[in-house]
Amino acid sequence: MTTRELPCRRILAATDFSRPAGLALALALNLAARFDAEVHLVHVLSAYDPELFGTVETTQEGQRLRRRLNQEVAQRIEGRLQEALAGVNGQAERVRTVQLRSLKTAPALLSYAKEHQIDLIVLGTHGRHGMKRLMLGSVAEEVVQRAPCDVLTVGGGAPSPPAMRRVLVPLDLSDAARPTLRAAKEIARRFEARLHLLHVIEPLPFPVSITGIVTIFDLVPDIREKARVQLKALLEEAEGPPVEGILRIESGHAATKIVETARDMKADLIVLATHGLTGVEHFCIGSVAERVVRTAPCPVLVTRVPALPNEKGKGGKRGRTSAHETKAAVSS
Repeated sequence: MTTRELPCRRILAATDFSRPAGLALALALNLAARFDAEVHLVHVLSAYDPELFGTVETTQEGQRLRRRLNQEVAQRIEGRLQEALAGVNGQAERVRTVQLRSLKTAPALLSYAKEHQIDLIVLGTHGRHGMKRLMLGSVAEEVVQRAPCDVLTVGGGAPSPPAMRRVLVPLDLSDAARPTLRAAKEIARRFEARLHLLHVIEPLPFPVSITGIVTIFDLVPDIREKARVQLKALLEEAEGPPVEGILRIESGHAATKIVETARDMKADLIVLATHGLTGVEHFCIGSVAERVVRTAPCPVLVTRVPALPNEKGKGGKRGRTSAHETKAAVSS
């Protein structure tokens, strides 16, 4: 579902036959029913090397093996689809099943999404950590980073069938937050969910001991109340259906506080924005959105927003508000 054009029309649900992928498919079907969208259920045969098998595909035996593999995969896709449809009382008429052949899963999904003008990609995440994640990467994280549309990730701990009662929306206080809030409002209306708007005041990014200032609260004593006022105004002024929202102001590191808040309030969905980083800046700094995707206790909808005008050509913004940015926003 793009934040610029609601409702969504085409949803790509990726499956690798794992439990997270099954939960992702169930949620995709639920969203499709609410938004009257079609679902493209896609599996990438990433273990099938066309160069290796190309040497035998011209033989009768090679062609037979290829047909058998395709049939087995098609049967598994259909089986997963029927399971998911039964769980959400869905209909199969608007579901298209697709097999792709590629050595790399994420690029294949991204190419398909672009070619078919997909509005939302839904996929499971296995939540790798540590050195294994660093060396092997993650399909979900690569898709989140590079997707041309919004991405919804679902971990293995999500409920089945998926619920959607409490939606957590972390926001900075800039205009870039408006498209994300618009999408969250639309979801809240269609699922009759309650919105919880969260703004995280982060620590000062520079040493200030020489001035006697220790924290952002010394610099701006009433920063919480100012942030609350602006967060309320943002909820009222952002496009989308009128919905009620609970305002939350927290302090700490953004990704950590978002995940903690989601866990404490038993959130069913987190909706947050990313500008998409690549290259050295991404490697060194990381992304709040990707950290949340990796550790969130519930599904995460990552909305794609354009880089701010003064950041074009610099890799975009990190999708969070640091302490000095918070000061500038609330003191204006």
